[in-house]
This record gives sequence, structure tokens and C-alpha cells, in this order.
Amino acid sequence: MVDYAMDIYRSLNNGEESKEMEENKKTVYAQLEDLKSRAEPLVVLFASDKKVALVQEGTWNVKGITGNGISPDTVETYRQLAKFNYDCGDYTAARDMLNNYISLFASAPDELYSTASFEQADPDLLQALWGRLSCEI
Repeated sequence: MVDYAMDIYRSLNNGEESKEMEENKKTVYAQLEDLKSRAEPLVVLFASDKKVALVQEGTWNVKGITGNGISPDTVETYRQLAKFNYDCGDYTAARDMLNNYISLFASAPDELYSTASFEQADPDLLQALWGRLSCEI
């Protein structure tokens, strides 16, 4: 989105560059790299065969993956990276990441629709569910 805004600025100002926008772009890319590096262990786990093994063992949840070198902070960083992708307009990547994130919190179908599960739901999880819906729209 930053690049798009810079293109519009250039077209409106006869090709002139904006130093403020250039600094903003550097900040955005630095933040993106920071989130990517901190979420890397979880990104690798989602892409690995170990995920299948954890699902089959019934330990595919935040508590189950923390024994694999992933902390709850890494999971939170992954959610933030998904939101960052959404904010940048990469809705496909955000949707895929949110699907992965939500899968860590999936419950059995009879537990999923109980009133108590929604009353006790983590606000970050609810945001992820709404974010996934937004990506689909």
C-alpha cells in the first residue's frame, strides 16, 4: 500500500518524491521484517510434516506446540503478521495465515457452538475470525 500511495503522490506532483513517504516506507518494511523474523519458527512448523503428526496426536494447539520450541509470544507475533498483511492489502496471505492461526484453537464440534465457548473466547481469536471473514469479502 505504501508503494501505491507513493505512485499516486508522484503522479500528482510531476514525478516528485516525498521524503516523508520514503521514511514511512522504510518503517513499514522494517516492521514487516521484524514480524517475519519473530514468527519464523511457527511459519516453518505450519509448512512442515510435523504439523500432520501433531494433528494426528491430538496436540495441535498452542499448548501442544510450545514443547516444539514455539512460545505463546511467537503465536501472537504470527497473528500480528497476519494482521499486518491484511493492513497492507495482501488478503490472500492474511487469510491463509489466519486459517493456520485459528486451527490452533479449533475445538470439537459439540464444544464449538456452546454459549460458554463464545463467552470465554479470547478477543484475539475473535479478531482473527472476523479478519478471516473480511479477507473472504
